[in-house]
Amino acid sequence: MKRIFSRNHKSYGFSLIELLVTIAIIAIVLPLISLSIRNLVMQSQLAEATTQLTSDLTKARTSAIRHSTSVTVTLRPDSYTLTQESPFQEQTYTIRNNANMDFLKTGSYVTTATSITYNHPYGEVDVPPDNQGWQIRLRKGNRERHIKIIGRTGKLIVKK
Repeated sequence: MKRIFSRNHKSYGFSLIELLVTIAIIAIVLPLISLSIRNLVMQSQLAEATTQLTSDLTKARTSAIRHSTSVTVTLRPDSYTLTQESPFQEQTYTIRNNANMDFLKTGSYVTTATSITYNHPYGEVDVPPDNQGWQIRLRKGNRERHIKIIGRTGKLIVKK
């Protein structure tokens, strides 16, 4: 007579213990991964906002040289405006990805509007009264980047 049930049968699934251990490992690793991804996304968004602002500041300087007109950049905490002498139109830009801007004045960062004028014919900027140069800080969450406008030349340096 044949045995219908055998003690040597193979199991094709996972035991409850194996499933619980796997779920516990995933529960521990998943928050770490999501935090890393969130920081990476925030850093990328801040880099994008910094690139936007620096390219527009460079564009303002180049425009002052090319068209022999003064270009004023008015910086606010969440936006900035490029104003050029007639016949050009004023252009307002919003800082991308909800990044915020503040400006170094007399040793501390403030959020009041600040204007920088690129003068023709060489695209030079006026040095602020405190002689520290123009410094702009872009912030998003706990990340920040600094943009410094060097002396009268109006050239830019970006620091993390």
